[in-house]
Amino acid sequence: MVAGNATVRWRCVSGVRFAAGDPTALSVDLSAWPHPDEGAITQVTFSIVVNGGSPTSVVVNSPSLRQPNYSPRTSPLPGVTSGFAKIWGYGTTLDLSTIGFGTVEVTASVRSHLSGTDYDTPASSSFVIYNDTDGTDRRPCSSVMYVSTTGDNANAGTIGSPKATITGALNGLVAAAGADLRGGRIVLLAGDHSMGGQYGASSWHTSGAGWLDIEFQAGATISRVYDSGGGTVFPDSYLMATGNGAGAACRLRMVNPRIRGSGFAPFVADGAGMCVVWMDGGSSGSWADNESNLSARFIDYDGDPAGFDGPGAANSYWIATQHTRGGVTDGFSGARSIHDCRVTRFLGIGLYDNAPVAMDVCNVLLDEQDYIYPNAESQVLGLIEYEGGADLTITDQKSGPHSGFMRIEMSGGSPPFDIFAHGAELVGSLRVGLVVTGADSAANNGTFSVLEAGADYLVLDNPTPVSEVGGSAFKLTTGRLSDGTTWNVWIHPNAWRTQGDRTGSVVQNLAVSPTVRSAQGLFTSAVGNTMTRCVWDEVVVPPALRGNFDLTTFQDCTFRYCTVAGAWDWGGSTAPGSVCHDCVAGSANNWPTATAQVTNRIHRITGGSVGGTNPTSGSWFADDPNTSYLPAVGVRGLDSGLGARPPAAKWSGDTAWSQGCGAWPVGQLNWAPPVEEVTGSLDATFTLSLAATAEVEVEASLAASFDLALSAAAELEVEGALDATFDLALTAAATIESAVVVPTPAPTPIPTMPNRRTPKYPPRDPPVRDRWFRGEQPRPWRG
Repeated sequence: MVAGNATVRWRCVSGVRFAAGDPTALSVDLSAWPHPDEGAITQVTFSIVVNGGSPTSVVVNSPSLRQPNYSPRTSPLPGVTSGFAKIWGYGTTLDLSTIGFGTVEVTASVRSHLSGTDYDTPASSSFVIYNDTDGTDRRPCSSVMYVSTTGDNANAGTIGSPKATITGALNGLVAAAGADLRGGRIVLLAGDHSMGGQYGASSWHTSGAGWLDIEFQAGATISRVYDSGGGTVFPDSYLMATGNGAGAACRLRMVNPRIRGSGFAPFVADGAGMCVVWMDGGSSGSWADNESNLSARFIDYDGDPAGFDGPGAANSYWIATQHTRGGVTDGFSGARSIHDCRVTRFLGIGLYDNAPVAMDVCNVLLDEQDYIYPNAESQVLGLIEYEGGADLTITDQKSGPHSGFMRIEMSGGSPPFDIFAHGAELVGSLRVGLVVTGADSAANNGTFSVLEAGADYLVLDNPTPVSEVGGSAFKLTTGRLSDGTTWNVWIHPNAWRTQGDRTGSVVQNLAVSPTVRSAQGLFTSAVGNTMTRCVWDEVVVPPALRGNFDLTTFQDCTFRYCTVAGAWDWGGSTAPGSVCHDCVAGSANNWPTATAQVTNRIHRITGGSVGGTNPTSGSWFADDPNTSYLPAVGVRGLDSGLGARPPAAKWSGDTAWSQGCGAWPVGQLNWAPPVEEVTGSLDATFTLSLAATAEVEVEASLAASFDLALSAAAELEVEGALDATFDLALTAAATIESAVVVPTPAPTPIPTMPNRRTPKYPPRDPPVRDRWFRGEQPRPWRG
């Protein structure tokens, strides 16, 4: 056989232990894409070895709809009610009750075929399971230590006598079980915890591929310790990952963590050792995150869930599964693997591929992002970009705790938005303040903390203000206190971004919601970048955003089933040896068809076709900007010329899909009908026409006189009194529901997209239901 260069990614995290009572049907899964010069994948061979014995092989000849189950937590993705979201890939199911107990190691080899030649690519690592489902405990450490914010490290570590810090619990585990802590548990009781690092902590490690679990109970949170200036305090914030000799690994699984601000800071003491942190479920976000509004204060104490220090930091990394990042400037930055995760309420980069090892993204949703619109109402609290001129005056505060400091107020007229309310958001921030420029007096220019805010004034931390009326150049902008950098320079928003050379990055099933308002979509930057054997598979970018590949070489890369509904600009990029097929672009500039190996079934909505095989162009989406993903009636089905994509692109595995729409967006997954919501009383005279599968829901009384026409499979729901005089025409399968609600009829073959209104900030009142992704499961009975 010839050595191949396929791209292979495990869809399982190695080292998980299964004990008696755990599920025994374990799904072992991977995703694979052939090198463009090596044809198509023809089979995947899994080799299973128990306790170092003889291997058993399982050959899989085609991909299927798989649902990983190596972790019992639930995906935060919409439409998933339990476990992981399903994924299109290669896999086999192991019966742990029969294959043998102890250490089970699975390796895999991917075979592709072209013109009589087979190419074999082994997976770069193995997948290890510790199978204790026979009831035998084979863990080196089976001890448990409890930690409480009111505990004491001199305590025994029981739930009734807990330790005070994680480091204290680590030392307790070493004293009880020795240095190999694989299988051990640390349980954090409710409260705001710190690591409690100490340079003299006991040496410890985890053997094999196993993990030491740090389990968060309800109400338990953690963050680094900061001083009054916002700097990290060490060693208080260190979690000592000391290792136990050269090459030793400290593997930490955070079970349902809740991280506020910057998270774990393992100090990897051995330069030949390593630390791996796995965020398994849970959430992370900034100190200022209230799980609702977007705020400029997301930058305060913000940072990654895990960062590393010490001689072994370069060998260390973190991963995340079923984890939510919310209320952050940047989502996942520097993580090696992100599987079944969600980034919500973010201001900067959703996914930043900037780690030493290329990022692997699988099943990720980005939603609710905004930036700043100069001289207009910002959706982000604390963001100000206002050219005030003579509208603003500067005096000194006459009374109160901040007497003598600079006061800014309106002298007449009204700003385009309430700058005082936005400035109030910054009171108490240690990192974000206001930048004053263009004032006639130099003493009034600079970057100042916001000390106080009222209905029509702000007090800034400037004890030497000079009274004046703002001149024509006067400007007030949100900026960073450390160096006065203004926000619109400081934050550069992207949905997914890489900067620098990359080999083997994978973005599989990335959905960017239309609630991501002001970021670029896919983005690579810098002259001379080379992306080698990278994959973008089932990626959707909404119309307001764009794909921007700027002067980058895409060598042997794969693009398939991608929708960039806005502008897809390749700049000066080239794509030697790359494959691009079944993709949609709202408009395409500089498409590198001359150098791409395969350009097949590419649809461009605006402008001419992009060339290659089976290109299409022209109107494909509906004209209504609120239903941009709905295919126009004349070009549904196979009319667009796009190839049929696998139904497994949906999170839930729902098999209803639009024939011919190979690039149909994975983020809009339920094909739910447009929903017209009425949150108060509906009292009107009107004519109502509902297209197939449409719904009207009234969560109040319906008192009306109207002509009503419901076509096939449409619904009218009234969760209250139905008091109406109307002419009613019902066609086949249409329903009217009042008091008693029946299940939704079966979906029609042609899906339609929901009409989702953009949420408003501030304040944000959550909708009665999350209707954007409805329809993944059968409609429940209500009544």
